[in-house]
Amino acid sequence: IPQTKFVFVLRDPIDRFWSQLRFEQLKKKEPFDARDNVAACLQNEHFIRRTDYQRTLEALGSVVSESEICVLFYEHLFSLASAKSELKRFCDFLQVDYIEGTTERRVNRAPGVELTKDQASTLATHFTHIYDFVFSNFPDRIPERWRKSYENRFLVNEFFF
Repeated sequence: IPQTKFVFVLRDPIDRFWSQLRFEQLKKKEPFDARDNVAACLQNEHFIRRTDYQRTLEALGSVVSESEICVLFYEHLFSLASAKSELKRFCDFLQVDYIEGTTERRVNRAPGVELTKDQASTLATHFTHIYDFVFSNFPDRIPERWRKSYENRFLVNEFFF
């Protein structure tokens, strides 16, 4: 399909991974504790591949031109300060008129289970290569949440959840 366009929404790797685990906990019929499964899921391709933005973008870029790919940031879409500009970027990419969106309603919200500080630090360290890739490819568009996760990747503090 010659006029196909691709939209790829990046989310802070820690938040994306943790959200997936919490959603898994919600949908499982048998007991599944997201917090107890962090380490095991770091070894599971089902969980890791969705956070490997470099692999995905490089694979996509090998078959379509850069002009057919729009990269957005989840955090910008749900921030009052940046939602309008991110949605405008999306509309401009699709060459459609801008229509103001709503960011108040969350769909498929996972249970509010929190990571431990050690788990957050482990995830930040594990995903350092993802942060490095995104920071080098989108240096002027990095959300503050990503910056804090990256800067604090080896520190355990209350910033994480």
